[in-house]
Amino acid sequence: GFHAVAGGGLGISVKVLARLAKEARKRAKREGEWVRPWTGQVRPAGEDLTTVDMVHEYLLKRTSKRLCSYFELLPEADHEPATLFVVHAWHLTFVDLVEALVNHVGLSGSVWIDVLMLNQHEVQVGARRPFEELERFTRASI
Repeated sequence: GFHAVAGGGLGISVKVLARLAKEARKRAKREGEWVRPWTGQVRPAGEDLTTVDMVHEYLLKRTSKRLCSYFELLPEADHEPATLFVVHAWHLTFVDLVEALVNHVGLSGSVWIDVLMLNQHEVQVGARRPFEELERFTRASI
């Protein structure tokens, strides 16, 4: 499940999300790369990645050199005015989230989604910045 509301400010092209879903499908074929705290085990091969799995198995590694958000790594062509602010459950399947967004806004849409817009290196250590980013987006949308 996810919930989307109209918003403003920059977001990420749904085409980028579709590419990430392809990566998640590929990674699902092999065993996970981190120990899930809720099970004390790695994700078994063949099991879909949750959003939190995607953060730990792909996004944090991909952004580790610059310690930045995934959004900051993307070319400006993938930065678009967000038409939706996405609220979602991190414990659900990442591919299902992306498929729901593609069905809702199409591949030409653009969304603000925390997992890609916020610096997950800061989120993981409990930095306050994510809340400031949410506030900035919300104010820009009103």
